[in-house]
Amino acid sequence: MAKIGNQSVFIEQYDKVLAVVVLVSLLFSLLWLTSSQERRQQEEKAYQAALNALTPRPLEGTGFDMGVYSNALQQLVQPKQIALDAPDQGLFVPDRRVWCVRCSKPIPYAAEICPFCTEEQPKLAAPVPDTDGDGMFDIWERQYGFDPFDPNDADGDADGDGFTNVEEFLAKTDPREAQSHPPIDVLLRVKEVTAKRIELALRGKSRMPDGQVQCQFVQQGRSFFIREGEAISNDFYNTGFVFVAFTENYEKRAHPTLGEVTVETSFATIKRLADEQMFRLQMNDEAFSETVAELVLPVDGSTYAVVAGGTFTLRNERYNVISVDSKTQTVVIESASTRKRLTLGR
Repeated sequence: MAKIGNQSVFIEQYDKVLAVVVLVSLLFSLLWLTSSQERRQQEEKAYQAALNALTPRPLEGTGFDMGVYSNALQQLVQPKQIALDAPDQGLFVPDRRVWCVRCSKPIPYAAEICPFCTEEQPKLAAPVPDTDGDGMFDIWERQYGFDPFDPNDADGDADGDGFTNVEEFLAKTDPREAQSHPPIDVLLRVKEVTAKRIELALRGKSRMPDGQVQCQFVQQGRSFFIREGEAISNDFYNTGFVFVAFTENYEKRAHPTLGEVTVETSFATIKRLADEQMFRLQMNDEAFSETVAELVLPVDGSTYAVVAGGTFTLRNERYNVISVDSKTQTVVIESASTRKRLTLGR
């Protein structure tokens, strides 16, 4: 191929020229990066120096107006009352009305005779004064020797029966007589609820030739082979329980290795002779227990151990124990005479 002047030289050496151009470009890039880094460092130092040179300027107080706070407090303590003036009531505000004692139609509050059926209405009772505002009428306080101008005597207990004077007033009892007081059961409190272990276990059962079931009971190392209806005892020892009935039952339950197995869940129904309480004694149950609640009467400190389904006597009044809840620490009792139920707590 023919070569034309310097162009042929450039064509032959173009790769070297290109390499030189690239190297020069890289050199300029390095120089620019170096100078840029130095410039950024200088700018950062200048910015940090400017921050360090800043000094906090004290805040200028603006004064506090206590009047706004005082006005708000005054309105909170004594809010503005809107007076109710019957003649000036609005168009859509109804008059005060009551039901007629005969026809039950709405009539004016102060009406003496019903305008519909002409039935005479009961007279309005005059308000009973309570000067000190303690919830007890003045006439009642004077009757029992209290000061109608002293509100503190409402929280007193003149006869020491555990009830305050105002509680005796509301219950219409004598605040000067300890035997006259509101129902004492409202003072009962739950002291604690615990699980009491019953030392009795059901170990086995067998069907006798006559068809009856005989079960083996164990208590403190002693074995008793008892049939239904017999006392769980022998000639030397009595457990205090009677074997009432046996219920045979089986359940299928999941097993981690065997898949599904059949488990016996039979139980014996037994009765405690002391309080006629019925129990279900599970087969091979090692933790047979009952939930026992201890009630306390703060007035005299007397305590009562009760169980669900049992009874107890408080001041010659018999009560049935409906339920005992260990989670909420509450006991529900019922008066045997009035059938009134009461939930007791701590």
